Amino acid sequence: SLVKWEGLQANQMTRLRDLLITDCPNLSSLPRLSLLTSLEHLEMTNCPALKALPKEGLPSSLETLIIIQCDLLKQRCLPQQGADWEKIKRVSNIFIDFMRISIT
Repeated sequence: SLVKWEGLQANQMTRLRDLLITDCPNLSSLPRLSLLTSLEHLEMTNCPALKALPKEGLPSSLETLIIIQCDLLKQRCLPQQGADWEKIKRVSNIFIDFMRISIT
């Protein structure tokens, strides 16, 4: 089980389009995902210790964000009130615990 993911460099995984992070109960933070310049789909499932999105935000290429069973992160991504809402509000398709989040 992944506990800490660090050290993502600007020239790594530049063509990665889909990323699934699942069943990492001890993972508490993410690397600079904004460096994944081709990332279109990000899904995080069953990562209850994940506290927040990276401070640098997410790549501008991201079209779909799915968060399932990540309760700490879920609270930070709630529309209008979550601390990480500003980082995700431009993503076209946001799903939190199987519910589509409407931007309007």
